[in-house]
Amino acid sequence: MVKLERAHNMNAEAKIVVVTGANRGIGLEISRQLAKRGAQVIMTARNFQSGQSALEKVKAEKASTSASAVSETL
Repeated sequence: MVKLERAHNMNAEAKIVVVTGANRGIGLEISRQLAKRGAQVIMTARNFQSGQSALEKVKAEKASTSASAVSETL
């Protein structure tokens, strides 16, 4: 229980994270939560337009969010 509380209150400032599949589901939620905690989030998605849309959703929740979208190529 203590570990969960620490993760929930985690300060992510000065952290740079890359989240794959950030345009939906768990990837989007992880991006949202890390951005709220102050991390610089690099969001990746297979489709650039859907990644850009997800980025706008994350930025809309927190004006000072430092996030960017990147398209993945296979």
